[in-house]
Amino acid sequence: MSSNVKNPTSGGNPKKTNNAGAPVFRAKAKPKVSPLSGANFDFSGDPRLGESFVVVIAGPDRTRTATFHRPIGKTGLDEESWVRTPTGEVPDLIARKEDPNDAIIRQNREDHRFKAAIAAGYITRESDDGEVHYPSNEPRQSILASARAEAKEAAKRAKTSVAPMAYLAHLSAERRAEEDALRQFLQSKAVQRAAEESFPDSTYRTRSGPLANRDQVAVKGLSGLSRAEAEDAVYRRIFS
Repeated sequence: MSSNVKNPTSGGNPKKTNNAGAPVFRAKAKPKVSPLSGANFDFSGDPRLGESFVVVIAGPDRTRTATFHRPIGKTGLDEESWVRTPTGEVPDLIARKEDPNDAIIRQNREDHRFKAAIAAGYITRESDDGEVHYPSNEPRQSILASARAEAKEAAKRAKTSVAPMAYLAHLSAERRAEEDALRQFLQSKAVQRAAEESFPDSTYRTRSGPLANRDQVAVKGLSGLSRAEAEDAVYRRIFS
């Protein structure tokens, strides 16, 4: 027999008839700064930014914030430098961190080195299909693919990760000698320098601002300091 008695609406905590709850919306609360108690917010770092700290200057009409951080992206600055950027412009630097020309330059340099290896006789390339062969006329790509597959299986059996150069151990003695000679040639300073001279680094710089024209400038006197030391130095400058 069913009952028409409803859960009481007062005098205790009535049991919920289902598990549905009100949706929860999370939003970042804007920090409030009091002239009496100071700032009541905790600093939250960002892994994309690295070492950093923020200076807040609050007044009755506006609040200004500046972020002190290590150089971001392509700057030409020493890694131990500190840069001061208006906090609102930091996302610009993060978004423009990588040089869009890097991938093309790396590929051009790699092609340059391989052409040098062909000219030196360390490998040959078939004009029809582009297949690369060792001086013994053995196909390099398929041999390396097999060696990498064997290295992967060996690592799987041993329940370990595959080391980057593990495939070399799965080449025959003859192919290993040819591969080692080729790698030594490609990695030689002379060959790498020739590729870099033919395809130099771009002049790209990671800049901020709407027009991407604001360079990152090192703050004088802070280079080489840790974050805590830099914070203290900025504090002393403001209040000295």
